[in-house]
Amino acid sequence: MQRLCAMTEPASLLFPPVATMRQPVEAGHTRPLLWRFEQLGRLETLLDRAESQLLEALALDLGKPPVEAYFELVGVREELKFTRRHLKRWMAGQRIGLPPWSWPARGRESGTGDVGWKTRSGTTQNRTHPAAG
Repeated sequence: MQRLCAMTEPASLLFPPVATMRQPVEAGHTRPLLWRFEQLGRLETLLDRAESQLLEALALDLGKPPVEAYFELVGVREELKFTRRHLKRWMAGQRIGLPPWSWPARGRESGTGDVGWKTRSGTTQNRTHPAAG
């Protein structure tokens, strides 16, 4: 049996530079809820398509018996379900404290880094997170 973790791809594909991985985050591509749900779906698809390879790798690399290896994958799938159920709430905005000079205004963070508050006159002001560009 061939060891699955042997590198068959160039190292540049397996370990991209950190700057390359930061680009989508800094550009704001990872912020929308739909993008995050899509990534969770892709991960679940990967688990389904590569299940036998993952089970084999867990057996070869970590010495996991088949049943234990299977339950490792079940655990990951359950975490994906849990994340899907709670992601919208986790991304929801939260109230934030404002300095005393702005009272009785109310502040709220959008969950994606944007901050907005209502002033005494009822107007809304916003400050966008630098990553939103």
